[in-house]
Amino acid sequence: MIDMQDNNQYYRRNYNGSMHYRPDGYPKQNNDERERRRYTAEEEAEIRRRRQKAMQEMRRLQIQRAKRIRLAVVSGLLLFVLVFGFLVVKAGSYVIGRVRSAEQNKITQEAAARTEKEDTGAPEPGTADEMSQDQGEAGIGAVESIVETFDPEELAALFEEPEEPEETLSPEVAMFFEGYEVSAENMQYLDSQEVQSQYAVIINVESGEAVAGRESTARMYPASMTKVLTALTAADLLKERAASSGGTLTFEDILNDTVAVSEEVLNYTYSKGCSQAGFMINEVVTVRDLFYGTILPSGGDAAMTLSIYAAGSEEAFVEKMNEKVAELGLSGSTHFMNSIGLFHEDHYTTCTDMAMILKAAVENDWCREVLSRHVYTTSASAAHPNGIELSNWFLRRIEDKDNHGVVMAGKTGYVMESGNCAASYQIDDLGRHYLCVTGNAWSSWRAIYDHVAIYQTYTGANAGVLYRGDSYETDLQNEEALP
Repeated sequence: MIDMQDNNQYYRRNYNGSMHYRPDGYPKQNNDERERRRYTAEEEAEIRRRRQKAMQEMRRLQIQRAKRIRLAVVSGLLLFVLVFGFLVVKAGSYVIGRVRSAEQNKITQEAAARTEKEDTGAPEPGTADEMSQDQGEAGIGAVESIVETFDPEELAALFEEPEEPEETLSPEVAMFFEGYEVSAENMQYLDSQEVQSQYAVIINVESGEAVAGRESTARMYPASMTKVLTALTAADLLKERAASSGGTLTFEDILNDTVAVSEEVLNYTYSKGCSQAGFMINEVVTVRDLFYGTILPSGGDAAMTLSIYAAGSEEAFVEKMNEKVAELGLSGSTHFMNSIGLFHEDHYTTCTDMAMILKAAVENDWCREVLSRHVYTTSASAAHPNGIELSNWFLRRIEDKDNHGVVMAGKTGYVMESGNCAASYQIDDLGRHYLCVTGNAWSSWRAIYDHVAIYQTYTGANAGVLYRGDSYETDLQNEEALP
């Protein structure tokens, strides 16, 4: 599998960092040596302006959501205090009344006992044994009488532990619709000539409605978009591991744990032509590095090492992936055979299902953080003292385009059988949330511009206004020169 982020079939980096030469005799530069994209001051200012506007709108929505949550919490606390106070007062009055009654009964019983003893010639009360016996009987009687006066339900309410608050979604995804079943009732056919991918769909993730699509439920091969589910499944498994540790481990501790990248993993992924994060044989890296290495450069070495670490073996991990698919309700049209995205007849999904997998990943705080990262540097190791700089080239390429908002997260994929694929999450300039998935474009830049065209057509205040940008023709012509 060759991911769209490393779409050159004429060279491949070896374990020791050496390079194969292209047929024209010129070596292809490594990722770390490639020239970074540069923007003019006006372009950077415009990019910052659009991002700031979208982020301000998102913060406004977050603040509104936080206010509603605070109001609900305060109201709940006030109601709890009032009810609890009423019950305490009521219980106190019961207790005081019964104690007084018990004391009166005690006095009456003592007087009756003295009269009885005087009549029978029994010893006078006042000895330690007699006083102890009288007090014990009076105490037991008082307790029994108090307990009998309480209603069982009221007693249970007094000693019932408060319920734990339900886990809430992060503000970024609190507006998402519940579940993973998409409504296509009002879906438009995506017939724009500006979108050339064979498969495509855009979904309003707030309403759960497919806005537009093209063969959106047809079977397709996801290629390295698979790694979105790889990261999500690994995150779930590792959080379960932390939860079952009895408090000795946190998820953060697991992310900081170290793993050696095995020779078997590198041999396998290189032999299959997978994209690589760039780790060396037996290089010790953190689990955090493996997550970012799986998503940003679409590293097969990172994805396979992560799956083995999380489940013990690649096979066991793939079983967990398909269990996650079933949990999302997608098992009827989606199935995976590996954690990397290698082609297999039984490794398939649809645009709509892939969008729901991305939704589940975005709803996971850790996965959303990884999927939205543009650049990350791995921790220092003996093989890489300065770490490895990893880039999500999809986000870095699309960020300066007119997307009618901000593309917050994304993952790409490529194998020959699938063409170039991409899945992304966008917040438009009106604060609305969308998911977009495309498949079988003829180049990585074509996949990017298909997402741009879809967002321009269906999102934002200027929906339907299309603008290719000055670099459109140059980007498509220079496809082979891009990393």
